[in-house]
Amino acid sequence: MVGYENLLAIVSHTGPPVYGMQTMRLKVINMDDRDYRTVVETECPVSKDSYISWMGFTEEGQFMTFDSDGIIRSFNFKN
Repeated sequence: MVGYENLLAIVSHTGPPVYGMQTMRLKVINMDDRDYRTVVETECPVSKDSYISWMGFTEEGQFMTFDSDGIIRSFNFKN
């Protein structure tokens, strides 16, 4: 989990790894006004035989991940 302003991002496994590929899911929740509305729910890709070593938001609020293979991924969504 990681937060930014009123957003909470959660990445979790959705199933067992198959042939070195992990099935991960990203869910971003708006925590403002206690409505807990889901802003986005989508797959969170990870390189084969690797793991997410860092995830967070940029100063502008864009969600990003960095995996153990050195791949940076950014996610675009509107809140």
